[in-house]
Amino acid sequence: MEPVDISEIKNIDDYELVRPHYRPFMMALKDRRRIRVGEHMTFQFENHATVLYQTQEMMRAERMVRPEEIAHEVKTYNVLIPGCGEPSATLLIEYEIPAERDARLRDLVGLEHRIWLEVQGQRSTARFDDRQMSRGRLSAVQ
Repeated sequence: MEPVDISEIKNIDDYELVRPHYRPFMMALKDRRRIRVGEHMTFQFENHATVLYQTQEMMRAERMVRPEEIAHEVKTYNVLIPGCGEPSATLLIEYEIPAERDARLRDLVGLEHRIWLEVQGQRSTARFDDRQMSRGRLSAVQ
């Protein structure tokens, strides 16, 4: 799957014009690519379109206009695009109450060693982004 190219990113003004039509389409696409596991975890399987959308939304939220900032964001999110024959998913750990979320994220340290995907008897272990982890606490987005 091809990575997002910086030339695909719309500037904020142009994105704001298309966003009201683009966003519902992307929400529907992302809904079809989500798998809920238990009460507090969701896997969002990524592809070129979801990564492009996430990059564009982060650029909008952070009001990024400098080319080097946008290039950094593209590079950061492109790691989510799966290689040939492999899935890629973002794991969302969801707790509404901040104190409960903080406690559970500390309890979940080591989770990366307990997650795998099995398809037709073939088990693949998860790879987590080391930048989203610390010794004492997981990030809510992996």
